[in-house]
Amino acid sequence: MISDFWAHLLEHNFYLVNSQNHFTDEYLECVSKYTEQLRPFGDVPRKLKLQVTCAFVAAWTFAQDLAVARDVVSKITVVNPTAQGKQALVKIIYCSYWSYRTWKLPFHWLKSYRKTSTQCAMAAVIFETKRDREVCVDPTQKWVRDYMERLDQKSQTLQA
Repeated sequence: MISDFWAHLLEHNFYLVNSQNHFTDEYLECVSKYTEQLRPFGDVPRKLKLQVTCAFVAAWTFAQDLAVARDVVSKITVVNPTAQGKQALVKIIYCSYWSYRTWKLPFHWLKSYRKTSTQCAMAAVIFETKRDREVCVDPTQKWVRDYMERLDQKSQTLQA
C-alpha cells in the first residue's frame, strides 16, 4: 500500500516536472519498475514506512487496551463489596501513602510534620522538607518521635 503511494507520487511528480514532454506508457512503466534503484525520494519512504508502522502498532495496542479496560470495568461494576471492603476502599481513596521511608532523614532537612488522617490505610507521620517534599515515616520509630518533639519545640520557640 505504501509502495503504491510512492509509485503514484513519483508518477504524478514526473508528469508535473516534465509536462512539456510526452512519455509513452512503456517508459513510465519502466520508471515505476525501477523506482527502488532510482530512489527518487531518498530514504523518506523507508523512514515514513517505519513511522507509519509504529503509529499503527501504537493505535492497535491502544484499541486492545480499551477493550480490556471495558471488560475490567464491566466486571467490577457487578461486584458488591462487603462493609469491610468499602471501608478499605475509602482508605485507599483518601490516603496516598502506602509505605514508610525506611532510612533516617537528616533533621536539618525538615520544616514541619503532620499525622495522617484516620481514613488513611496506615498510621503515619508525614514530614515536610524545606524543599517542599513530603516523606511518609513510621510513627513508632524512636527517631521519628524525637524529630516530632524537636519540631514542636522549634515551633513553640518561633511563636514566643
